[in-house]
Amino acid sequence: PDGALLPDVCCIKIAGFTKQATVDFDFWNDVYGFSMKEVAVQQLDHALATAVVKHIEGKHIGTTETEILRLDLCKCSAKDTEFSAEFKLDALENATKDEPQTIYGIALWFDTEFSSRFCRENPVVLSTSPKEPKTHWVQTALHFPEPVVLDNITALGIKGRISMAKSTEHVRGYDISLESCTIDRSGKACGKVQTRLYRL
Repeated sequence: PDGALLPDVCCIKIAGFTKQATVDFDFWNDVYGFSMKEVAVQQLDHALATAVVKHIEGKHIGTTETEILRLDLCKCSAKDTEFSAEFKLDALENATKDEPQTIYGIALWFDTEFSSRFCRENPVVLSTSPKEPKTHWVQTALHFPEPVVLDNITALGIKGRISMAKSTEHVRGYDISLESCTIDRSGKACGKVQTRLYRL
């Protein structure tokens, strides 16, 4: 009861990613002069059913970020890691009508805190954000069935709901559901609602 647990706080964050962060489907269209488009089709099918664990560079993040889960590791239970959360991601300021930002999916990562609760003199955050130095945990990519375009005029962001639950088939796995759509200036849906299930 009087001990310290380090790290003692963990949170999951998300943001939208651009084409440069997707699995390289285009590579298979011309492999040293040979068309291997069927491989690209199979890769896309796989990416739309599976949460892809890969490194995403910070410069390939195309929206603001938001926190979808925060856990106090001193108090939470295993059940708390199963959750559902609404989110809203805004277009970056450089997205315009002439140069819109196309978002191909949602990136997830986690931050852990060695908070001031136990580290009063020097609290530290270990982040696996795409904007921080790369770690072996990298990030997780959820590819949209169809990319969405943000231009800060008709479509100013993305809103939706993400849910995670323990897999019934794999002990260490999770099932992730993602529902999302673009939103207008008033925050109302202005685009097609996309819903997808992913395995992690």
